[in-house]
Amino acid sequence: MLCVDMYHPSFCSVYSMVSGSSDGAANMIVNGNELTIFCNQQTTIHIAGSLAKKIMMQVAGEIKSLRMIKSKEGIAFTVPAINNAVIKID
Repeated sequence: MLCVDMYHPSFCSVYSMVSGSSDGAANMIVNGNELTIFCNQQTTIHIAGSLAKKIMMQVAGEIKSLRMIKSKEGIAFTVPAINNAVIKID
């Protein structure tokens, strides 16, 4: 898990990834409200504390809206096996 605001812990979003298979691999780069994702299988991303209204994924110039699940803890969304996808969180 990753906390992206170490100076203001009460504003911290915690990111976690859950691989779709036991032998899968996934990598995430966090840059503000954008994530860059690399994974070789379907992966679910959880963001605790997020109040996002929509999630958009851009791959090779194509933009697609991703289904998001909201809960009192934050949000979760799933990406397919993908290389160099940019996820924008609004």
